[in-house]
Amino acid sequence: MAVALIGLMGRRLRDAMRRIESLSSPGVLLGITPETLSRSLTRLVSARILHRLGPGQFQVLDPEALRQAAQSVDASRTPL
Repeated sequence: MAVALIGLMGRRLRDAMRRIESLSSPGVLLGITPETLSRSLTRLVSARILHRLGPGQFQVLDPEALRQAAQSVDASRTPL
């Protein structure tokens, strides 16, 4: 089950990167600019949560840490 979830997360990350790369101008996608996404991915790679396989391709090394990072972002966006 865990392997299937990790595979799904990897596909979703690749799909998101493809959508962002397909933008013809540096517009906003779901409130995230390509630059912000790039910096965030670089931080996740530096923290050894993701491993960069190649352009737009990442491997999730620590699924739990990735979930926690996503939850902390969601919590910071929740209005009080």
